[in-house]
Amino acid sequence: MKETRFDYLLDAVALGLGLSQGKELLSYIQLGLGILATLISVAYSLWKWWKKASADGKITKDEIKELSDDLKDKLDDK
Repeated sequence: MKETRFDYLLDAVALGLGLSQGKELLSYIQLGLGILATLISVAYSLWKWWKKASADGKITKDEIKELSDDLKDKLDDK
């Protein structure tokens, strides 16, 4: 008597279910990349501000306000 191979059927079902969740996986990847881009943008702004603000050896309230305004603009764009 011929044996029935159920593993091929189960592999096909698993493959079909995996392909149907492709859009969800891509949305998670896109979300992660968006968060990463925002973090890089904020980190670059902080680094650029720090370099400019510490050039004279002290950080003033006006420079801190400038940083705050710059970060608000960056986060509002996102």
